[in-house]
Amino acid sequence: MYPKRAARPLHRPGSLLGRPLSAALLGPSAPSLPLNRAPIPLCATSSEKSQHQNRARAEARKSQVGSGDRSERIRTYNFPQGRVTDHRINLTLYNLAKVIEGEALDDVINPLIAEDQAARLASLEEDGF
Repeated sequence: MYPKRAARPLHRPGSLLGRPLSAALLGPSAPSLPLNRAPIPLCATSSEKSQHQNRARAEARKSQVGSGDRSERIRTYNFPQGRVTDHRINLTLYNLAKVIEGEALDDVINPLIAEDQAARLASLEEDGF
């Protein structure tokens, strides 16, 4: 079995790597200069261990962050109908103008607080406290 190899440019004094700088003058069909292949040493290092740790951290972060789909929406503001809908607790209010101005924010916030407190109480009861 051959060792793993990757394309690494080898610099030789007086030579160019990749496309020449005057590629626009040569035209789009001018071939690029070939890249030489050099072996990459295979050895376990501390950076390899940190790559595994970084991968584990990235997976944990992905589980906390949503995918950004429309199904994960939190709140919808429907201006033509003057409606605010909070999809987390299925709350719909028909006073969008007052919510935007800040006069009716309590109508949105208080049900969220009540739902959060109910969820916390339910989790405490499940744990046996």
